[in-house]
Order: sequence, then structure tokens, then C-alpha cells
Amino acid sequence: MLMFSFILLTATLLVCNLIYCGQHIIADLHRSRRAQMVWGLLALAGAIAALVAMAWGTLASLAHL
Repeated sequence: MLMFSFILLTATLLVCNLIYCGQHIIADLHRSRRAQMVWGLLALAGAIAALVAMAWGTLASLAHL
């Protein structure tokens, strides 16, 4: 149960990070701040990669049960 709580908390934080990055990228796009938008896209790509890696690892470990 403790491991499930950690996985759920981590997934929630990663989704919140995705939403936060997405909102700031859209705001930077509307304000024509291209440099900040590029850094936001980089942060968004990192958050997506972390979420995919976590999901992959979780599903791989559940497959061995």
C-alpha cells in the first residue's frame, strides 16, 4: 500500500508539472517571449520523459508479479 501511495503521489506531481509547464508555454507564446517558451518546452519534454519512464517502470515491475 505504501508503494502505491508513492507511485500515485509521484504521478500526481508529474501531471501537475505538465500542466504548469503547458500553461506557462502558452502564456509565453501569447506574450511573444520566444526564449522563455523554448525553455518551457524543454522543461515540458523533461516532465513527459519522466512520466513515461515512471509508467514504463511501474508496468514492467507489475508484469513480474
